[in-house]
Parts: sequence; C-alpha cells; structure tokens
Amino acid sequence: MNVTYRKAGIEDKNSVIELFIQLVILEASRNPTRLPEPKPEYGEQYFNKIYSYIQKGTGEIWVAEIEGNIVACAAGYIKEQFNEDLLEFKQMQIGYISDLYVRDEYRNMGIGKTLVQYIEDFFKNKGCTYFELSVTAKNDGGHKFYTELGYFDYRNEMLKQTKNF
Repeated sequence: MNVTYRKAGIEDKNSVIELFIQLVILEASRNPTRLPEPKPEYGEQYFNKIYSYIQKGTGEIWVAEIEGNIVACAAGYIKEQFNEDLLEFKQMQIGYISDLYVRDEYRNMGIGKTLVQYIEDFFKNKGCTYFELSVTAKNDGGHKFYTELGYFDYRNEMLKQTKNF
C-alpha cells in the first residue's frame, strides 16, 4: 500500500475537519468532560485555530493519503510563552502536538509514527527544546505509542466529580 505524506493545505480543510471530529468522538469515550460529539461549529473553528498557527509560521498539519484519500492527520504548533510563564519556567520553545488521528483500518502500519516525525522535524527546524502532547489516562495504546517514540510522563492531571454534575 503506497502512502503519500504531505503538508495539508486549505484545500484539505473538509477532510482534516472530519478527522479532527473523529478524534474528538474517540476521546469523548475516555474523557468524562467531553460531549459525546462536538457541536456543529467545532470543526470549522478548530481548523481555523490550527490554520492561524500555520499562517504565522508556528504550526503545521500533515496528512497521510492513500489512493487519493486522506486517512490520517497530525497537527502541531509552537506554544506561546507569556511573561508570567518566565517567572517560573525556563525560556524555551515547546512544540505541542495537538492532534494525531489515523482511521481504524490504517492503524499499526507506521502512519502515525511517520506523521509525528514530520511534525517533530518542523519543531526541530523552529528551534524547539521540547515536544509536548497530551494522552488521556485511559488511552493505554496511545501512551505506549508515544513512549516508544521517546516521550515520557512528566505531569498527571486528575478530576473529581461533584454530586452537582
């Protein structure tokens, strides 16, 4: 199976939005704070947010294409550091991998790994010191995937549900 990797353009918007939505739906099954499905305006607004980083030169979206169909995407951007951040954190550029989604039937073929490498290369070329991402606690497969790529745990976030919810 021949996989083509390329930067996404505005012409890929609808396909990328569809993958972003599938990722959100998947994450909703693991995260009690998410809606079961995003609101209709989510896809457009989220794509525009990521695309604004692309326009500033601080983000990229990569897609994997098989037989003319986009089957996976990865997105990332360089996190902004604000003056108050510098009161407790070292000054550095951190590349944030915001999204990675591979359609079910194309998983375990190296597509996700290759997309992450393209995003990491972008971050390296921009001088990033670290790469960061989030994986939900119940996503054992995702955690294993990123650990095998050299990522490590450095922070845990926890929730406690109130009786009012």
